[in-house]
Amino acid sequence: MAYQSSVKLRGLSLNCDIGSYGINEVVPNKHRLDMELLVEKNLILVEEDKMANVFDYDPLVEEITQISLSGKFNTQEKLITLILKACLKYHQIKAVSLFLYKTPVREDGELGITVNISEQELEKLRQHSH
Repeated sequence: MAYQSSVKLRGLSLNCDIGSYGINEVVPNKHRLDMELLVEKNLILVEEDKMANVFDYDPLVEEITQISLSGKFNTQEKLITLILKACLKYHQIKAVSLFLYKTPVREDGELGITVNISEQELEKLRQHSH
């Protein structure tokens, strides 16, 4: 991968409703997101300390928060797909890695899904989303 600079987000708590559970099943009470966004080095290594010179991740984090609150999800896969689609809107993002996980799985533990999208794959997805 040509880009060795990234914006990382770890452990973002999402207030979302995912899955359906029976009476005797453990219901996960925490859903979290780890995300790594690969961006060009000039958005990380800057000469001037100005927001205009860097990738402003706040709007993306807000959109992810709103997506997570948008309703009931049957699967983590649907939520991670919507998060990926939000990332497509930001052309500063050259590649993306997402990890969405829940806890507890039984009495403890975390369980989740990952998706890693390369620069080429991300560009194809952008072209198909128009």
